[in-house]
Amino acid sequence: MRYKNSEMKLDQFVNYVNDDKINLIPPFQRYHVWGVSARRKLLTNIVQGRPIPAIFLYRDAAGDKYAYNILDGKQRLESIIMFIGDKHASLKVNNPKNYFAERKYKDAVGFKIDLGGKKKQGLEELGEDLVRDLREYVIPTIEITLDQDNPSALDEIINLFVDINSTGEPVKRFAIVRAMSKDRLLNSVRMLISRKEQRQNDWLYFPKKNEFTQVLQTMQIIIGMRDRNSKADRMWEMLVEFAMFLRTKEHRNPVDILKGFIRAAAMKSTNPPLTTAETTKLSQLFSFIRKLYVSDANFRASRLAVNQIHFYTMVTTIIGEDLLTENSNEGLAEKLKSFAAILEGRRVTSRQLSARIRQYQELSEKQTTHVGRRESRQIIFKEVLDAL
Repeated sequence: MRYKNSEMKLDQFVNYVNDDKINLIPPFQRYHVWGVSARRKLLTNIVQGRPIPAIFLYRDAAGDKYAYNILDGKQRLESIIMFIGDKHASLKVNNPKNYFAERKYKDAVGFKIDLGGKKKQGLEELGEDLVRDLREYVIPTIEITLDQDNPSALDEIINLFVDINSTGEPVKRFAIVRAMSKDRLLNSVRMLISRKEQRQNDWLYFPKKNEFTQVLQTMQIIIGMRDRNSKADRMWEMLVEFAMFLRTKEHRNPVDILKGFIRAAAMKSTNPPLTTAETTKLSQLFSFIRKLYVSDANFRASRLAVNQIHFYTMVTTIIGEDLLTENSNEGLAEKLKSFAAILEGRRVTSRQLSARIRQYQELSEKQTTHVGRRESRQIIFKEVLDAL
């Protein structure tokens, strides 16, 4: 991996956008997060010549030229596009509204800023001296280039980006994977979760209404997200992990899973997409869980259903131990409901079983993605189910 501190003048950025050398669309987790007030504040600072944080770019070969994927700083660059718009005679973005699918963002294109005058001003209302200085405004950048002959550098790039923060929101590892990987397994899993629709130069993700989304949407981590695209993204990441476990029957640390996808991309290889048999097994499992949620409101509100750690253990135990084959659906459902009731203190059980439940809970409190602790939780989960 090679990275260098660099810079890009604002009018150069506009030219890159117009030449399709800047990739603002796919693979970003945060989408259109900022409101207009935050964008106005940023552009006021830029017009007044104040510095902004560096933009992280992943440079990738695209035919006879380079393209730049924005790994961190999308909101800032997007705000510049909005402000520049297409009204100024010589400094403008071609079809700026095409970069925003939703009406509220389209309407924000060409927003005005307060520079202390009698009224707010848009770009076309600024004096020549301000526009001239704005063209020369320097955007600090950090360019990342992967060395195709040194895939071990991928660990370094992941560690680097996990620590990046922008307005208090960390760049997520999965966003990095999607920025660098066009894996067929990732895409086949996404198709189970959402419908992806391009609107000019922007993407909208519409979650599908099926057994996968109806089950995953009950989880606390999903409920707490406001943005539709972010919800689809998070469900996608979770289902990828279950698909990998179904394929290998092995627990893996999520970071290692994502490193594997990036490493495959660097080596120009890809994981096979979900097979029909794998898709069927996942569908049967999530259909079973959905039916259980519908039939029992207490279970749907239980930790097994809403807590990511317990849900992961339940799903991987059912897959790893082939419980849908070894048990009737009704019998397995009753055992899971009993487990949930014991876990939450709604049901009294034997001293021996209570001790195993306590061990399970201790393993669920810290280092929850550690492979050994995941394996131990699965063993105890199966033992408790067998005893019920």
